[in-house]
Amino acid sequence: MSAKPFWRCQWFAALGVALVLVVVLVASARANPTSAGGTFVSGSASALTPTGTVRVTVESSPAVSSTPTESGSPTVVTSSASQRSTPSSSAPTSTGLPGGLTQLVIAPQDTAQVYVRAHFGDGWIDADHDCQNTRAEVLISESTAPLTFTTSSSCTVATGRWVDPWSGVVVTSATLVQIDHDVPLAEAWRSGAWAWTTEQRIAYANDLSYAWHLNAVSNSENTSKSDSDPAHWTPPLQSTWCLYARAWTTIKARYGLTADQAEWNALLTMARTCAS
Repeated sequence: MSAKPFWRCQWFAALGVALVLVVVLVASARANPTSAGGTFVSGSASALTPTGTVRVTVESSPAVSSTPTESGSPTVVTSSASQRSTPSSSAPTSTGLPGGLTQLVIAPQDTAQVYVRAHFGDGWIDADHDCQNTRAEVLISESTAPLTFTTSSSCTVATGRWVDPWSGVVVTSATLVQIDHDVPLAEAWRSGAWAWTTEQRIAYANDLSYAWHLNAVSNSENTSKSDSDPAHWTPPLQSTWCLYARAWTTIKARYGLTADQAEWNALLTMARTCAS
């Protein structure tokens, strides 16, 4: 048999060397996934988006300030445990208002128009028709523990864990929780809501678009506050005054509601507790 041509032997030798190099490079890339300049993310399972990029979910557990009693009776924590975002910056605004307050129109309250609850509808509505009304939606969104419901349909909340953002009281039974309008309905009425349509007032009473508009609070606190403005009621925890004043002015500004002079002076006093 005749010998293979010299060039053919060289070709096979070069091919063998190339294969060895490929194997070495692949092994190196697997051992060091960041060597190509990318970032390796470890954590929960990722999913591919429609564009082919990787979406990574990062989960964190909320801090728990205290352990609720098994009986559902209120207990107290020393600070608010709310996970909701702050209404605005802690720095003064360009108008010089402390605490980042939103400027409101100052005007006397209109007490000539008689307030009745029915002006804002007959009660909580179920806007998305999922059997959970506005009250249930707030209880579900603000609970810091798994919920139970009164029936298998999951329409009415039975138990959870709610931290009153203004007093620090912890409640685990839904029967001990009321949903408070940060700016009460009667206060809104006297501040300009009397001129709204019924549909607008119902929308205000059930608005879930702003986190601090509706709050799960203890029965006793809701009774104590009633329909008072900041000139007549302030949160028991002074550490929450800054947040309360910001939320109050944000809500009133969103809805074009006015503030009387005593109310505005009280808001300025509360805002001076904000960190500079």
